[in-house]
Amino acid sequence: MSSDRSWPRSRTCPLLGRLGAAVVVNSTTQATADKTVQEIINAGGKAVSHVGSVVNRDMADALVEKAITTFGRVDIVINNARFAKQTLFESTTDAFFTEIMDVHVRGSFNVTQAAWPHMKK
Repeated sequence: MSSDRSWPRSRTCPLLGRLGAAVVVNSTTQATADKTVQEIINAGGKAVSHVGSVVNRDMADALVEKAITTFGRVDIVINNARFAKQTLFESTTDAFFTEIMDVHVRGSFNVTQAAWPHMKK
């Protein structure tokens, strides 16, 4: 399972495709997820998209469930969701900091915790 933004998408997803991986690509937009899915398929892998924010635990659970129902298992989780907005340190508010932590920490926690029981098998 992989998110869709930044260099991990541009480098890791095609590599996974060349290695024949089966990937569930998550994004907050369908168009971005579909683009990444196509890159993986073009490189020789299998891929499907899932749309939702992993900050939401129900979405993280649904992402993992899609991997299980589509491919039968979860071997790897790539937590590369990122918060794209930027601001200067001195301009960072508590609310902005919370948004950053939600994506980078809570999102990774949600996906990993949802996938863990399947990865232990």
